[in-house]
Amino acid sequence: MFFSMVFIARQPLGNPDTWWHLVMGHAYLDGTSVRHPGPMSPLGTEDWRSRDWLSQVLMALFDDAFGLPGVAWLLGLALVVLFIACFRLCRRLVPFGPAVVATGLAFFSMIGSLSPRPQVVSFILLVVTLGALLRTAEDLRPRWWLAALTAVWACSHGLWFLSPGLQLVFLLGLVMDRRLGRKSLRPHVLLLGVSVAAVALTPNGVHLLTHPTGPSMDIAHYIQEYEPTSLSFPPYAAALLMGFVVCLTWARRGNGSWLSVMLVGLGIFLALYGGRTIPLGAILLAPFFARAINTWWPKTQAFVPLATERVVVYGSALAALVALALMVPSSAAAPDDYFPTSYDSQLSVIPDDAVLINELGDGGYLAWKYPDLRIVGDGLTDQYSVEWLESWFKARLGEPGWDEFVQRSGADYALLDDSSPLRLGLMSLGWSIVQEGQDRVLLTSPDR
Repeated sequence: MFFSMVFIARQPLGNPDTWWHLVMGHAYLDGTSVRHPGPMSPLGTEDWRSRDWLSQVLMALFDDAFGLPGVAWLLGLALVVLFIACFRLCRRLVPFGPAVVATGLAFFSMIGSLSPRPQVVSFILLVVTLGALLRTAEDLRPRWWLAALTAVWACSHGLWFLSPGLQLVFLLGLVMDRRLGRKSLRPHVLLLGVSVAAVALTPNGVHLLTHPTGPSMDIAHYIQEYEPTSLSFPPYAAALLMGFVVCLTWARRGNGSWLSVMLVGLGIFLALYGGRTIPLGAILLAPFFARAINTWWPKTQAFVPLATERVVVYGSALAALVALALMVPSSAAAPDDYFPTSYDSQLSVIPDDAVLINELGDGGYLAWKYPDLRIVGDGLTDQYSVEWLESWFKARLGEPGWDEFVQRSGADYALLDDSSPLRLGLMSLGWSIVQEGQDRVLLTSPDR
């Protein structure tokens, strides 16, 4: 399993968002304010707040020290940590065999979201938080360090609100199970309050508390990973299988805990909600899936000494990271061929005052590769108004008003998918082809 993580991490950086995270990380290292970074694009207009600055700085530090191979290795390290955290979460509840199976299936459910982005930090911290709260459900002792963890999370990725949200779910579940009375409830409520207060003390904490999701949800219907998926997507099917096995086991053998029902229900809801939340659902389902398959597991299991188990797990993790370190200098030294690398000779000579209409998937790479290029948008959507983003997305689809957006943007060039409806519209206005290839086309206006 660890070497499957090596295979994922050794690939050239291919996620469109990785690039603008690197841009932001380097900007913060160069002195850009974390609280008021301002528009990072010439066409950005919004006063926004960063939710990922700590993760972005870490990515930029690895980039400074080791280049793109360092960023790829950092992803491998994150995947190994995520796997070990999931394994330990399940291993506390069941023997080695069921724990490995549950961890493996949960990890497979996340595979579509395991890329060099700060969201991987959220996956790790969600596993840690869930494990801590499950121990609290056993002994009813509050884990006060969760407040500090929540503060770190709030500086690392936008899903920080899962920590206080999950604490609230546990409080409701334990109260409904009649395991917490009025007096014993107080320290847990206090922990929830301290966690929220800890977020407020971070550089952008007050803004995060008043705007927990940011403006990206306003344009989520244009972004594929926010959309519901289908059973033809294997990670989605794997997450639903986990939920199905848990429910089937409960139907046959009973459950008896409101807290378990709430957590499993939340996990299934997140798995169903959209592609981006499948990993969150899989993490919540993992410990319950481990318990469920343990009830079906053969009762005569081979005994593995704990010391041997640790040597196997941690030794394999170390070997995987060493192997990855040897691979990435050659395998991840350049961006993935998905990006418009063959257009360098044309894009590098575009005048500084020109504006380029681009696809969303190319925006981050273009901002990283050509920092002086005036593109109309990228994955850092917080810096643009929702109205601008919607106009851009509609123009790319050739919807009514596309010509108004082109005029408003002042675009002189366009780098579009070769099947883009906007390509046909621009050519009808006299735009000409400069270069084709990599499933794209570079166009220039008649005025250039």
